[in-house]
Amino acid sequence: MVKPSLKITDYHVHCTVTSRYALTTVESTIWNQFHLTKEAAFEVDLPASAFISNFTITSGGKVYVAQVKERAAARKFYDAAKKHGKIAGLVATKERETEKFRVVVSMPPAIHMSFSISYEELLTRRLGRYELALGLRPGQPVQNLSVDITIAEQSGISFMKVLPLRTSRLLSSTVQAEAEVPPSTQVQQNPYCAHIHYSPTLEQQRNLSPKGLNADFVIQYDVELKDLMGDIQVLDGYFVHYFAPRALPVVSKDVIFVIDISGSMIGNKIKQTKAAMSTILDELREGDYFNLITFSDKVHTWKKGRTVQATKQNIQEAKEFVRKISAEGWTNINAALLSAAQLVNPSSSSSASHSLSPRRVPMIIFLTDGEATIGVTAQDAILHNAQSALGSVSLFGLAFGDDADFPLLKRLALENRGIARMVFEDADAALQLKGFYDEVASPLLSDIQLSYLEDQAYDVTRVLFPNYFQGSELVVTGKIKSALCRIVEYFLSIVIFSLILAAPDNPSTSSVFSSSGIIVEGHLILAPTKRGVEEHTRTFFDKITIKIAKGGISVTLMIDSVVVKGEGLHSLPTTQQGSVTYLDLKIVLDGHQSCWIDFGKGMLFLVVFHRYSHPSYYQMEHLGFYIADGEGLSSLTQGLLGQFQHSHMEVVRIMDSHGAGFHHAQTSKNTSLAMGLLMKGNQHIPVTLQDKNLKITPSKRLLAQCWVVPKVEVERLLGHSYESYLVDHL
Repeated sequence: MVKPSLKITDYHVHCTVTSRYALTTVESTIWNQFHLTKEAAFEVDLPASAFISNFTITSGGKVYVAQVKERAAARKFYDAAKKHGKIAGLVATKERETEKFRVVVSMPPAIHMSFSISYEELLTRRLGRYELALGLRPGQPVQNLSVDITIAEQSGISFMKVLPLRTSRLLSSTVQAEAEVPPSTQVQQNPYCAHIHYSPTLEQQRNLSPKGLNADFVIQYDVELKDLMGDIQVLDGYFVHYFAPRALPVVSKDVIFVIDISGSMIGNKIKQTKAAMSTILDELREGDYFNLITFSDKVHTWKKGRTVQATKQNIQEAKEFVRKISAEGWTNINAALLSAAQLVNPSSSSSASHSLSPRRVPMIIFLTDGEATIGVTAQDAILHNAQSALGSVSLFGLAFGDDADFPLLKRLALENRGIARMVFEDADAALQLKGFYDEVASPLLSDIQLSYLEDQAYDVTRVLFPNYFQGSELVVTGKIKSALCRIVEYFLSIVIFSLILAAPDNPSTSSVFSSSGIIVEGHLILAPTKRGVEEHTRTFFDKITIKIAKGGISVTLMIDSVVVKGEGLHSLPTTQQGSVTYLDLKIVLDGHQSCWIDFGKGMLFLVVFHRYSHPSYYQMEHLGFYIADGEGLSSLTQGLLGQFQHSHMEVVRIMDSHGAGFHHAQTSKNTSLAMGLLMKGNQHIPVTLQDKNLKITPSKRLLAQCWVVPKVEVERLLGHSYESYLVDHL
């Protein structure tokens, strides 16, 4: 016979996500409708990475605020309180990827008691998205049940999706492309904020289960991050730097799969591991190199002393090797780690060095379901041996099942540039293994160091990261001294670079540009340095904005679109032909790689869209800005361009490669490279004049000339430091 339960009259979940940081409050009101004292239980599922920041109980008009203690101290306090009949709550059990908070109190008859718990977590970006999962498990249908979520991202929300209620934490191999959101869900969204409200009726709750909701309400989203160096946010003297560059090519890897085949893997575990490995091997890229190691009390390496390229033939042979493995024997973790190190760390074995390349990221994926039972079994010895042998190799540990030595794997991973995860012994274990591999399968950067000026930033959490993988994110927090947030300008080199161009000298009264100015702003982003010249900073434009003071016209050019704002709004894709005309202003897209901005009166600008079909690691899409015709520029022009306009400069000597002399730059138009001196006042500055072929369309090239000044001479030429031309961009 089922005992009647106390009635839950209200159950509300409120969650606010601000810049990936989630604060969630779960509130439940319970009514003892009986004439006897009853026990009331309040349970909440917490994400494994969350921490409790507040817990209160309200009864009879009084509010009781709990103390939040560290885990060991909380257990001691809980046991003592329970022994004396006092109220205490505890994170009582750890379930799959969650922890369950539970509190039990005695309720006198005919009273209402309200429980409220708040917890906080930093959302982790995995596979290109953040996921927020809110547990809804009141234990019965509730008349007043609601979920309210607000997501605010100042960099913008690029993607958001409310998933169907998740009634099982098991992964599914099938993806519903157009899965319906839970009934009664309302979504309001703008580019920077979203609000989701969910309030199912009693009937809707019972349709899911007679016992009420027992599910997770799940939202996935991602943010707009166009700056290569990421997004930085500042509040009350603190900063958070989210580093997640998107436009980088995938780096090849040397990956060693180390698989435990000891006796404890017999049965479903080895079967699921084989299934996962078959799928993973199929997804290796041709530029990757790999090898397989199986171990029990003995260690067996598939290809002795080397990694092999992921060709179709090698992958097929590896899958056949995996198919034939069987589980038996003891567990020699130490020997397996050392064997893997010999394959990917040249310093530990001369035989491996011939097959490795500094252009590939070395990594080991190590799976075991037990503890070390043979060979070296002491944890400290295994840790020492692994760290000495692995060097700069990243180790990723997978603990398969509850019997695995997860603490050891966690320490191995943390001390060797990697991470460790639990693989739960469920029907979806193969999908769990595949899901983890997907997270580390696409390295984009390695050995990352984020530098912050010591006189501006301090108490920084972490600046060294071994790897950055596609779809993930690196997060750094710290304190700043400057209230003006100059950290954005100096730390990240995310700046606005301005060229201020004046109107023509003799404007026509009919011109939209008449006694008004034109401002050209370029947004700079950092690019990867070239190998061998890492000290040379490389920057590119990813956005150029041209503003015309009179008429309020602006033209914003990006790699994918050109947006013209005037009396109306026009958005033109850069891959198609198109044009917009405003009085004397004409904007023409050729549909390939260029956009012409013609002001008339001897002023013609050209913006080239630089794209790459197969970019190398240091290439990134960017914009090029050129003045095709500058005859109409005024002598009042300021900015970088202005330095050349109203400075008295003369080429005093130019020599081509044959030693022929030229007295003026104009005479060198037919040479591919001229060298000489540029005179500014009484200063002589060495320059080169280079002809640059710009590919405007597949069938047309534009020959443009540009002066190239040595970096050490730039400040003398400009008369000011480079920073004088940078504008804060917050």
